Amino acid sequence: MRGAKPSVQQRANLLLQVADRMEVNLERLAVAENWDNGKPIRETLNADLPLAVDHFRYFAGCLRAQEGSTAEIDETTVAYHFHEPLGVVGQIIP
Repeated sequence: MRGAKPSVQQRANLLLQVADRMEVNLERLAVAENWDNGKPIRETLNADLPLAVDHFRYFAGCLRAQEGSTAEIDETTVAYHFHEPLGVVGQIIP
């Protein structure tokens, strides 16, 4: 039997903890990335890892600011529908 699902705040906090741990270990992660695929450590430290940290923080914020609706697809999958502006849209009609 599964435990209770974590709350939105708990999930957001988990993503923020991942971001914090990544920041604390930037150099170690950069070396691991270098060993894994040969990417220069400087590039990883200045671009890849800060962007990854930012993504975790961004999605933690998205969890807390959910707007829209959800639909349960199955026991482990939820579809999230939200409305956002598309900007300028053109239409060509014959």
